[in-house]
Amino acid sequence: MRVTSADLRRLLDSDLPEPALILVGGELRVVAAGGEDHPDGAMVVTTAAELRAKVAGKPEPDEDELRLAASVLDTMVVQRGA
Repeated sequence: MRVTSADLRRLLDSDLPEPALILVGGELRVVAAGGEDHPDGAMVVTTAAELRAKVAGKPEPDEDELRLAASVLDTMVVQRGA
């Protein structure tokens, strides 16, 4: 499992309320924060709001910014032991 720019784009493009990118069972999912699809034990990788803040608050970050953010998040997931 790797966090990719496509995963982050799905997160930013989500129509869900307060979307979050989570890791559960080795799979990355975009879910509503605290919603039914957010199972116990899932690791929150980032939220759409956190991601926008990391890319200088841009509403539409470019592909290079998303690749860089994905790399940082992927490293964080590995360091957490997932």
